[in-house]
Amino acid sequence: MKKARLSHCTRTLALRRVAVIGEVLPSHTLNSKFPGAIRLHASGSQREGRSQAEVNGNTRKPNAAVLEQLFGALDHVTAASHPRTFKLLQSGRRKLARKLIEEACEVTVEAVKHNADGSVRESADLLYHLVVLWFYLGIEPSDVWQEMQARADALGIAEKLPKPAGHLITPDKVNR
Repeated sequence: MKKARLSHCTRTLALRRVAVIGEVLPSHTLNSKFPGAIRLHASGSQREGRSQAEVNGNTRKPNAAVLEQLFGALDHVTAASHPRTFKLLQSGRRKLARKLIEEACEVTVEAVKHNADGSVRESADLLYHLVVLWFYLGIEPSDVWQEMQARADALGIAEKLPKPAGHLITPDKVNR
């Protein structure tokens, strides 16, 4: 049986202990008792200053249209024009799904560290990998927007749908 390999992000989460909110332990005690621990502050992290688009002189506010542009561009990706994306598209569904999980983990790590800028960068990576997976599976972004709109219409906001009573996923229900 093939042994599962843990991603760097999974190993990092498994090995680090997180000290939550401020002054629970002084820094010297925290570091001696929990090497590699991350101290979180009650104030959190605020993104300050202007957005990258404003710094670059772009006054057009970025929005979700960039995801649709990415989706449309994936049809024209070649090994010469975008080798990393080309290789990713060739890697198959399992590898694409693993990359998506890895990026979600990295967003989570940045959020736990209260690093807003890191969370933004990792969120962009997560969205990129999600759009690549949609493309691979033949899912149009408009299909996702339609589902979200249906949820907003039914629930007031586009939140996750409630699970039916007694809902349980068993191994025989998972398509491998």
